Amino acid sequence: MRDLFLQAFADRWNHVNAMTMEFANSVPDQSWDASPLVGFAPFSKQLRHVVCVRGVHNAGLKTGRVEFDRKHDFYDGALTRRALVSALNKAHTDLVAQLADLPADLFEPSIDFLGNRVSHAQFLYGYVQHEAIHHGQWSLYAASGGYETPAIWRLQWGLSAGAA
Repeated sequence: MRDLFLQAFADRWNHVNAMTMEFANSVPDQSWDASPLVGFAPFSKQLRHVVCVRGVHNAGLKTGRVEFDRKHDFYDGALTRRALVSALNKAHTDLVAQLADLPADLFEPSIDFLGNRVSHAQFLYGYVQHEAIHHGQWSLYAASGGYETPAIWRLQWGLSAGAA
């Protein structure tokens, strides 16, 4: 059961990561520091947030405690495409390397997540969910900026700047 779960997670995560990377690499330069609406961070800061939260999640898998107040400990680099894509790749590699070291019982509540005990399985679902929420936001960024979402997005979800 553990191996099946981890393989299913890895498959889903690799897809989510690929979608993130494709979007990060396809945002036009003139939209990199743009925001679609008042109250939304520029895309570069959105991506930094994702890098930082990946760091929080990866640390939580190691320590059994999720500490969002340490979010900025995990990235203090530039807001450039090159730097952020590199940081995303590192966080992805770190996560994948940790999967083999997770405990035998992935369903035992053993991670402190904001004062609640959750299992590794629940926590990993949240890892994917967090990033997928940002994908939805980024569709708005593309539509607002007048550029297409990446081909993988259009093929998977039928998303484009002109889609209703």
